[in-house]
Amino acid sequence: MKKKLLTLFSAIFALIVLISCGDDKKPQEQLATPVISLTGNIVSWDAVANAESYVVTKNNVAQAEQTSTTYTISDVNAGNYVITVIAKGTGYKDSNASTSVTYIKEAVPLTAPVISKIDNIV
Repeated sequence: MKKKLLTLFSAIFALIVLISCGDDKKPQEQLATPVISLTGNIVSWDAVANAESYVVTKNNVAQAEQTSTTYTISDVNAGNYVITVIAKGTGYKDSNASTSVTYIKEAVPLTAPVISKIDNIV
């Protein structure tokens, strides 16, 4: 009888341990994807609910994490700059990357130098 009770209590204890070890965490909710726009050399977007910061990527390279909802492209070199934004927040999955915008920095045309001859000196 004692052996049956001990077995029963052991089985109940094991069941309680198994139930209490279950994963109670809910899957994390994903933040909404930022919708970005480009005006001149400034990229902007509306704040995303529950986002604490944003990561801007420029030509697939992450820039510094920021809390602002604007990013100024300040590159001086001519070229195409492809920008996306990801929202981040504690307790949430990062958003998907936004649709990209492309900023085109045109090359500044150089003017030909003017050479003048003054008193036979060039």
